[in-house]
Amino acid sequence: MTATLAWSTSDRTRRHLRGGFEGEDMDYTVLATELPFVVLAGAALPAAVCLAIALVLARRRGRGAGGGGSSDLDG
Repeated sequence: MTATLAWSTSDRTRRHLRGGFEGEDMDYTVLATELPFVVLAGAALPAAVCLAIALVLARRRGRGAGGGGSSDLDG
């Protein structure tokens, strides 16, 4: 939703959808050409961040389960 909101409030999108540029009419093709990519990026970015966090946490758990190193609690 944030990506779509940011796209819809950008100067470039406002130029196309609200009165055109230099007296030209509105250009609704941006809805078919740009909007699908904005929606996909808005959905893919949070999923990619969650995946990266899960991978980092899995690596940390993997290192801790080995028991081969010393810890701060060892005297």
